[in-house]
Amino acid sequence: GWRNHAECAPVATGVFFPHDDDQAAVDYAKSICAGCPVRAECLDDNLTTPAGIYGGHTARERDRLRRRRRRQGRGTGRPNPARRSGPG
Repeated sequence: GWRNHAECAPVATGVFFPHDDDQAAVDYAKSICAGCPVRAECLDDNLTTPAGIYGGHTARERDRLRRRRRRQGRGTGRPNPARRSGPG
C-alpha cells in the first residue's frame, strides 16, 4: 500500500502528534509531509482522523477541507484524480 512509500515511515510517530500550541513542531511535521510522494493518499485516507498531522494537514485543517468538499458535492472520499494537479 501507499504507506510503504511514505516519507514519515522511518520517523517516530510522536512527531506527527505535536501540541497545538507548538507551532515549530507542527511546522516540522508538515515539512516531512511536504515532499512525500503519497501525501494525497495519506490525506484522503485520514480525512476524518480526529488528531495528528496527516497529508500535511492538522485535524482542524482536515475538518475544514472535509466541509469544503461536502459543500462542493465531493463528499469525504477520494478526490477525482483528473482534478488533482499535484500532491495534496
